[in-house]
Amino acid sequence: MVGDAETMSNRYWDVWDKDRPEYYIKTYGEPNNPKKEHLRRMKMALELITGESVLDVGCGIGHMYHLLPKNIKYMGIDTSEPMLEFARKYADADFRYGDVFNLSAFDNYETVLSQSLLIHLPEVEKPIQQMWSKTSKELIFTIPISGRDQVNVWRRYKDKQVLSNTKTMDTVTRIIKHLPDYKSYKTIVEPSSKIGNTFFKVTKNE
Repeated sequence: MVGDAETMSNRYWDVWDKDRPEYYIKTYGEPNNPKKEHLRRMKMALELITGESVLDVGCGIGHMYHLLPKNIKYMGIDTSEPMLEFARKYADADFRYGDVFNLSAFDNYETVLSQSLLIHLPEVEKPIQQMWSKTSKELIFTIPISGRDQVNVWRRYKDKQVLSNTKTMDTVTRIIKHLPDYKSYKTIVEPSSKIGNTFFKVTKNE
């Protein structure tokens, strides 16, 4: 079963090694100067944020930090040390190692944000639950929505595989509605997204 102890210990999906920051620069642009098509997605997330503190889960090379107002308390976490090292070159911000499957070491933030992370994980329920446990106000995340739940090999990367995880709307809303202190959610589909990339904003009863 995906997500069991053996799968988690293998972490076969975790391919974010020393070469990946350069790939992200080519694909997304520099952290302080993202490319137009990706900037649009980041601004969509920015418009959903209402909290005054943000935990950016799967922060990559730190694009979102440069878009947020500077009065917002920010922490970016990622499992890729090369990504974090690159992020720190562009900003004197709080970038730390952190795993979405276990966020127990981190404090709560008003907003927990995760962009373009769930698509690359073998399962999403536990990560959503973990992120929810660290927000006092709202959880904002993206995931492709399609006609069925599936985890496919998207493409080969060296000797590993990059995953593409898509879910049905029913599956994601079931997970959301079973979260403790769940209040409401809304969705926004990214315009012109070929993979049905969808933003979810989930609000907590305060």
